[in-house]
Amino acid sequence: MPNPVKRRATMEHCRSNPAWSRKTLLRYALFQVPGIILVGVFLWVLHALLGVSARIAWVLLLLWLVKDALMFFFVWPAYQGSEGDGWYSLVGLRGEVRRPLRPEGYIRIRGVLWKARAEDQTAQIPPGTQVDVVGRDGIQLIVRPRP
Repeated sequence: MPNPVKRRATMEHCRSNPAWSRKTLLRYALFQVPGIILVGVFLWVLHALLGVSARIAWVLLLLWLVKDALMFFFVWPAYQGSEGDGWYSLVGLRGEVRRPLRPEGYIRIRGVLWKARAEDQTAQIPPGTQVDVVGRDGIQLIVRPRP
C-alpha cells in the first residue's frame, strides 16, 4: 500500500512545480477553440429553433469551458512542445516502474504515468525499478532497466 504522506508530498511538489509551460497552456487552449465554437453554435441552434432558454444555453457553455479547463491537467503532456516530436524527447529519460513490466506495464516519468514495455521481451521488471527510455513503439515507450 502506498505511503499517503509520501504521496501527498509528491502531489504538492507537482502542484508547486508544474512541468507545463505557458506555451503548453496556449497550445491546449487554441486546440479547444473549434470545439467551443461548435458547442456554441449548437446551443444557439437549440435556443433559436427549439426554444431552450438562453440561461440554460449559457450554463451549458460554461460547463463545457470548465470541462476543458479541468481536462488540461490530465492531457497536458500531449500538448507540450519540445525538441523532436515530443515522443522522442522522452528517450534518454529515467523512469520508475509503477506496475510490473511483464513485458508491458506502466512507468512514471516526471510525475506522469506512461505505458511501457521492456526492451527484452522475456524480461520481468518489478515495481520500483529504475529504467531508461530507449525508444517508442506508437505511443508505448520501450525501456531497459538501469544497470
